[in-house]
Amino acid sequence: MQLRLRHSRALRALATAAALALACPLAAAAQDLFLDTVDVRVINVEVMVTDKDGAPVTGLTRDDFEVLEDGEPVELTNFLAIEQRQARDREEAELLGGPTEPATRNLQLVVFVDENNLDPRNRNLLFDKLKELLDGSWGAEDQAMLVALGDTLRVSEPFTGDAERLRQAITELEQRVGGFSRTIADYRGLQREIQRAALEPPNSGGFSNPLFETAVLDAERLARRIRTVAEQRRGQTQHTVEHLGRFVRTLASLPGRKALLFLSDGLPTQPADALVEAWRGKFEDWLIQNGQNGALGELTCLGSGEFDTTRLIDDLVEEAAAQRVAFYPITPGSRLAGNGVSAEFAGSGTTDGRGAFSRTARTLEQMSLESSLLRLAEETGGVAFTRTSNLAGLMARIENDVTTFYSLGYSPSQQADEEYHEIEIRLRSPEAKGLVVRHLQGYREKNELEVLQDQTLSALHYGVTDNALDVRLEPGAAEATGKDRFEVPVMVKIPFEKLLLLPSGERHRGQVTLFVAVRDDQGRISPFQQIDLPIEIPNERLFEALTGAAAYPMRLAMRGGAQRIAVGARDRVARIDATVNLEIDVGAESEQGSR
Repeated sequence: MQLRLRHSRALRALATAAALALACPLAAAAQDLFLDTVDVRVINVEVMVTDKDGAPVTGLTRDDFEVLEDGEPVELTNFLAIEQRQARDREEAELLGGPTEPATRNLQLVVFVDENNLDPRNRNLLFDKLKELLDGSWGAEDQAMLVALGDTLRVSEPFTGDAERLRQAITELEQRVGGFSRTIADYRGLQREIQRAALEPPNSGGFSNPLFETAVLDAERLARRIRTVAEQRRGQTQHTVEHLGRFVRTLASLPGRKALLFLSDGLPTQPADALVEAWRGKFEDWLIQNGQNGALGELTCLGSGEFDTTRLIDDLVEEAAAQRVAFYPITPGSRLAGNGVSAEFAGSGTTDGRGAFSRTARTLEQMSLESSLLRLAEETGGVAFTRTSNLAGLMARIENDVTTFYSLGYSPSQQADEEYHEIEIRLRSPEAKGLVVRHLQGYREKNELEVLQDQTLSALHYGVTDNALDVRLEPGAAEATGKDRFEVPVMVKIPFEKLLLLPSGERHRGQVTLFVAVRDDQGRISPFQQIDLPIEIPNERLFEALTGAAAYPMRLAMRGGAQRIAVGARDRVARIDATVNLEIDVGAESEQGSR
């Protein structure tokens, strides 16, 4: 989907009849503006403390915690203990002010089904258990949504507190989803070919065996196929990670705790290693014994590094950390073979040792898949349930994490940047031995425009807005430009009294940045458009201007049908963000007028 902004002339800020804001280049406005500001930055981390059985531990105080950022201790400025959604104790620095209770006790649960990496047997087992758990016993403000990722990402059910709607959506998804992706089918097919390949002797009955050369060629062919399948698996992992990352960004501005229940057999961090190990277990000794070392060269460049997806997983972890989304993966794993090595590939311990090698390959694959799930959970403050179908236990853990936790806040010593910073939280008490401490293990601060774009994305997807600047969107009549194509005029208005305007010689100046995007009823999203608006008001018109509004006209090119327009606005001087959205039915008026 494309969004085009058409302007009648260069970027401008127009005032209502009450006042006029004159346009000027942004750089010129910035030269004369001067504002000395002090940022009070507080990093808040929700900390879950449990005993060895996973039960929440309560009654701790701020003196029980030690916090380190990048290995250096930092001083707590905020402390809040939550027990069963109620604040038990509060100690906060008065200087910081702000809300006394963070809005983190309500749950926004995403059930994310990774169709590309989830065995149909595992999927059906988990779906059955998930439907049993949807008994509507969440808090009044808790919500859940159902998302599935195959070739594309589909929202099967948007956020709702209606358990029956979720059950129905799960049933429909269960009936619609097919088997594994083509990549997994190729992977399993290669497993079978390696397992079943014949190892022929070079001579038989004193004569040269013609089947021997065919067997050698098959070994070389299978080695080359490992590269092809490994490339496919890495590409599929990248596909999953990129879609997950973009989806996580849409959750940026949702209130409450955000948990992603990830139904997947795992994302392979080493897509080639198990196949290479299986090939070597099958062919290596046989080839060496028969002087066919050349075939081993096909595997020379298939080490762990070439197809390693760890960096992709790390990028996803950092995005989830930035948006405060905790991952809770679950997979039956080896119990049903899953995305890992199939049962026949595992071997049966044959006397020539090939079964033992196959079991090694199986272990490598299981570790490759599980390591991604464990990292996603541990680094974001969640929990991974692997090799189990205990969905009830995982849901109980999520419920405990949301209702009973400690909120710790500190001011970082270093200047704000966009680097990833590690967080470590320890318990000082001697009685803490044996307790488990879970929390977000790092964060990356986004710059102000990245934050605004993420907030606009949440407004676009979920209608979540926070309109501190009283931004208004006023649409005009859509104009047909072609078959199912329209241009819609939209005026963006911001009251001058909501903007910080600074004196600069004979004028007062301000700076506003807008982000604009459109989403249609098919879920297609236009590229974001960034608009930088300088504002100038002559000093003698200032009081008159404060009764009016800065206005910016846009003409948006859209398809016909239901559309949601989202606009994020930032007062660059006051450092205040606002988001607003508008839902319209494009072309409906034109159709009515033609009747």
